[in-house]
Amino acid sequence: MILELSFYSITLFATAALMSLVALYVWKRRSVPGGTYFALLMAASAEWAFAGALEYAAADVSTEIMFARLTYVGAMAILPLWLLFILDYSNPGRRISWKLNTLLWTLPATLVALVFTNDYHGLIWSSIVQVNTETGYILIYNKGIAFWAILLYSIAVVVPGLALLIRKAIGGSKDNRYLTVTVLTGSVFIALSSIVSEFGQSALRGTDITPFAFAIIGLAVSWGIYRYHIFELMPVATEKLVENMADGILVLNLQEEIVKVNSAARQMLGITDTAIGHKVEKAVAVWPHLARHITYSGRRSFEVTIGPKWIEASVSGLQDKKDRTIGTLIVLRDVTEQKQAQEALRLSEARYKTMVETASEGICILDKEDRVAFINKKASDLTGFTPEEACGRSAYDFIGSEYHEALRKNLALKRLGITEQYDYRLNCKDGNSVWVIASASPLYDEKGEFMATLAMLTDITDRKYADEQLKISLKEKEALLKEVHHRVKNNLQIITSLLNLQSTGMDDPKYTGMIRDSQNRIKSMALVHEQLYKSRDLSNIDIAEYLNSLINNISRSYNQASGRVTLRTDIETINVDIDRAVPIGIIVTELVSNAYKYAFPEAREGEIWVELRRDGGKIMLTISDNGVGLPEGLEIGKTGTLGLQLVEMLTQQIDGELEIGKGERTEFKITINH
Repeated sequence: MILELSFYSITLFATAALMSLVALYVWKRRSVPGGTYFALLMAASAEWAFAGALEYAAADVSTEIMFARLTYVGAMAILPLWLLFILDYSNPGRRISWKLNTLLWTLPATLVALVFTNDYHGLIWSSIVQVNTETGYILIYNKGIAFWAILLYSIAVVVPGLALLIRKAIGGSKDNRYLTVTVLTGSVFIALSSIVSEFGQSALRGTDITPFAFAIIGLAVSWGIYRYHIFELMPVATEKLVENMADGILVLNLQEEIVKVNSAARQMLGITDTAIGHKVEKAVAVWPHLARHITYSGRRSFEVTIGPKWIEASVSGLQDKKDRTIGTLIVLRDVTEQKQAQEALRLSEARYKTMVETASEGICILDKEDRVAFINKKASDLTGFTPEEACGRSAYDFIGSEYHEALRKNLALKRLGITEQYDYRLNCKDGNSVWVIASASPLYDEKGEFMATLAMLTDITDRKYADEQLKISLKEKEALLKEVHHRVKNNLQIITSLLNLQSTGMDDPKYTGMIRDSQNRIKSMALVHEQLYKSRDLSNIDIAEYLNSLINNISRSYNQASGRVTLRTDIETINVDIDRAVPIGIIVTELVSNAYKYAFPEAREGEIWVELRRDGGKIMLTISDNGVGLPEGLEIGKTGTLGLQLVEMLTQQIDGELEIGKGERTEFKITINH
C-alpha cells in the first residue's frame, strides 16, 4: 500500500491525533454527566478523521475506496453518540434505556454493513466515477437509495439534539453554558459542512470538510476543559467527596433506576456497582422495608434495620434550576452505635429506676433552694406524701421545727462536700412522725458546681422506740441496782456495828483483834458497794478512789493518828469491775492490816507502801513495809492465819500471781491480768 501525503491528509492526521487526545482526557473524567459519550464521540471522530486522512493519501483507486468505507464506521457512530451525549449531558441522573440505545444503533450498524457490501447492491453508492484532473484524479460517489436513509436518520438525530442543546444553553451555569454553546455552534457548523461536502459546488466535491468541523469543536471543548475545567475539577471533586462519604449515597433517575451508589451505600446494602442501571426496588429486594419506603414518593426520613445495623434514611428529590424533578437522592446513615448507646442508656435508666423505686431506703433529691425535686416510693411510703405532693416543697416542711437549724447547718456542709449522717424526725401527712437517719451527699454538674443534694433516708422509728424503752429499762435497773448496793452496804454496816457491840467489854486482845479484822474485811466490801451506789457507772469502779478510802479506814481502825507508822500510796486511776474490786480490796485490807499488827512491834516507827499501776495488759499491786520482816521459814500456804490464806485464795480467784520479797523491805507483789 502506497500513501501520498498532502496538506489535506496531514491536516486530517493531526485532527485525528488531537481528537484522540481529547477523547483520552475526557475518558479519564467520564463519571460526570455526558463524559462517557463525549469521550466516545471524540474517539469516533478521530477514527473518521484518521480513515479520511488515509483515504486522501491513498495512491490508487481500490485503496482509496477501502478507506472511504472505513470512514463510515466513525461517521455512522458519531450520530447516535452525539445524541446520547446531549441526552446524558442535558439530563444528569437520568439513565438512558437499553431500548433507546438499540433504536439509535440499529440503523447505523445496518448502514455500515451496506457500505461494506455496496459492490453487491449499490444501495449506498449507485456508482463510483473516477474523474481525471491536472494533478491526478478524484472519485465521485453517486448516491444510492440507502444514502437518503442516512440523511433522514441524521435529521432525526440532529433536530432533537439541537433542541436539547438550546434549552441547556438558556438555563445552564456559566461554565456549562460555554460547553453547551460550543457544542451547539459546532453541531450547526458540522451539519453545514456535511451539507456543503455532499451537495456543494464541484470545486469542493470529493473533499469532506466535516472532520475539520469536529476538530474545531474538539479544540473549543479542549479550551473549555483548560479554561473552565469542564469534566474536571468540581465533578471530580464531587465524585471523590461522595465516594468517600461515611454516609451511604444513592442517586435514582426518574425511572427509579440507580445511577450512582457510593462505597458506604454498597457496604450497607451489600450491593456492587452492577446495581447501577437497575431498579432500586430490585437492587434492595432483600430489604423490602427499605425498598417500600424508598419508592414511596415525597420527601421523608425514616429508620430501618438492615441485618444487625440500624440505618437512618433520608429521601429527597433532585431538581434542576427550573425546579423540575430530575431524580431522587437517598442518604443512608449508619446509626447502629447511636441506637446501641440509646438502648444502653434506656436499659441503664430502667435499671436505675427499678433500683431506686425498689430500694429499701427512702431516696430524696433537694435542689439548690432546698426544695424537694424527687422522692422514691419508699420515701413516699414513709411520709405518706405522693411525689406530686412532695416535689416543690421546702425540706423544712417535713421535719420538726427543733431540727430546722441543724438541717440548715448540715445542708450548708453538703455544699462544701462534707458528708455525714444525722437523725431527724419527719412529719407525715397523717400527722404522725417517723424517725430516719439521713445520709446526704452533694451532687455536682459537669463544671464541678454544686447542683443538688442526694439524701438516703433509713427508717429507724422502731429502733428509736426500742432505744427509748431500753433507756427507760436501764434507768429502772440502775435505780434498782443502786438500791441493792445501798442496802448491801447498810447491811454490812449493821454487821460491823454488831461486831463492834460484841467486842464491847472484851478484855482479851486476841478476840478483840479477830473482831477488828472481821470488821475491816466487811468494811472493804461495804466500801465497794458504797462506791458503786455513788457512781454513774454501775459496772466499773475507780480503784484509786476505792483503795484510798479503804486504806484511810484501816489506818483509823489501828489508831494511827500519832503518825508512828507512815502510810504512803501511789495508786494509778484504773477502772475495774466489781468482781476484781472486792478481792483486791480484801487483799489490800489483809496485807496492810498485817503490816500494822506485826511489822512494827514495841512502838517501832516505819513506813508502809501501797502501789498500784498498769503495766501493759496487767495490773501490778505492790504492798511493802520496812518493819521487822517475816518470820524465818514462813510459807503462805502452810500458815495457820486466816489473813494470808485469804490473800493466796483471792489472788488465784482474780487470776493473779503472788510474789514475796524479803530484804530491806518485806514486799508482797501481785500481778493481775487486766
